[in-house]
Amino acid sequence: MSYIKNMLAAGLLMVSFIAEGQQYAQSGQIQLSTPGISAEKTFFEQQTAVTIELDVPDVVIRYTLDDTAPTQNSIRYAGPILLQESATVRARAFHADFKPSDVVALQVYRLADIGQPTITFAPQPSEPYAGEGAVSLTNRQKGSFNFRDGQWLGFSADTLSIQLQYDQSVAGHQLLLSVLEDSNSWIFAPLSVIAKVGDKVVGKWELESVSSPQKQFRYIVLNLPAENLREVDLEVKMGAIPDWHPGSGNTPWLFIDEILLIGN
Repeated sequence: MSYIKNMLAAGLLMVSFIAEGQQYAQSGQIQLSTPGISAEKTFFEQQTAVTIELDVPDVVIRYTLDDTAPTQNSIRYAGPILLQESATVRARAFHADFKPSDVVALQVYRLADIGQPTITFAPQPSEPYAGEGAVSLTNRQKGSFNFRDGQWLGFSADTLSIQLQYDQSVAGHQLLLSVLEDSNSWIFAPLSVIAKVGDKVVGKWELESVSSPQKQFRYIVLNLPAENLREVDLEVKMGAIPDWHPGSGNTPWLFIDEILLIGN
């Protein structure tokens, strides 16, 4: 009975009824739910722990750290995964009586050992979503899916200019922007982010396609050149809300919670 209760709770036991009686779904026809995955810290200095969970009896969770999809031959999850470097953890659930789950992924980033920059931006964030100002972008606290949680800065502009000034060289590091996507709230990822030193372009990121995602976090990573630089200017372009959206043609919202250095 407890087994059936767990199956029902996980949304895995499916029963179909016919006029002459009951017919149960055959073993292996139902897919496992996607495991839950979470990190102790998304942005960490020394170490973080990633936890994967799915409350189904006899389920086996397997994971990878090499950008491949987990198979039944991948590492078996046996407890929190301790990580000391940036990584993407991909996990999948397996069970003898069910189809494997979809793959779930989580990214974590080790921060560079460099002091926080002075940040200025134009225009300023909209007043309801101003957080603690520029400090919010370097406090290393990951925002939630609730863009009103005080961790996010919200901007409504075609172009956002950000200037970062560091006390020491950031040559050879990677610059990460953490943004929110929530099309139901008119919040989209930027179309492009360009990094400049003076008039020289030193890094560029472009959005491959504008989809209609559920709420999700997007991490935009720019590679900085191996040259002595302490000041980086970012130009963030938004574009218009796409045709498939009810707000088509309007300027979307941009929500950023962190701008951080990762890498060496």
